[in-house]
Amino acid sequence: MTVGGYHLLVVNGYSRTKNNTPNGKCMRSKSFKIGGHRWFIEYYPNGYRQEEEDAGCIFFYLVLDEINFADPVTVSYGFSFPGYQTQRQESPLLVSPSGTHEFVSNNFWSPGCFMDRQRFEKSIHLKNDSFTITCHVVLTKVVNIGELGATMHFVKLPLTDIHQHL
Repeated sequence: MTVGGYHLLVVNGYSRTKNNTPNGKCMRSKSFKIGGHRWFIEYYPNGYRQEEEDAGCIFFYLVLDEINFADPVTVSYGFSFPGYQTQRQESPLLVSPSGTHEFVSNNFWSPGCFMDRQRFEKSIHLKNDSFTITCHVVLTKVVNIGELGATMHFVKLPLTDIHQHL
C-alpha cells in the first residue's frame, strides 16, 4: 500500500536566513502530515556541519516528527523546485537522494539534500530574496493479510451459461 503527498517550504528573506543562521544551525518548517505521520523539514542555510567545507552549501532534511512508533516507516522522498520538471539542466542545482529510506525509532532524519550556494544565488529559483522547495513524500507499507486477522473466503462460481441466452 502506498500513500503520498508533498509540502511546500517557502523561504521569504533568504539573505536574512543566510546572515543570521550560523553554520551547523537550522531553521525548521511547520509540521505537516502525510500518510498518517507528522513531518518537518530542516533548512540549513550555511551548511549542516560546522566544518568550513559545508559553508558553501545549503542543506535540507526530511524529519519524522514522532518519538514513539513501533514499525519502521519506509518512504521515497525528494526535494525539487516547483515546475522543475519543465526546465532542463545538464547538472541539477538541487541534489536529492534517490531510492527509499527507512525511518526507525532511533533515526528520525533522512539523508540530506543539498545545493551549491553560489549556483543557487545566480539561479532563476531565487526571486525577490525568496524561494520555494517542494518535498515529495511517498510512504510504502507492506500489508500482510495474516497480521490483520482476516480470513480470506473464496466462493466457487458456476460456469457461465451466457451463450444460451444470446
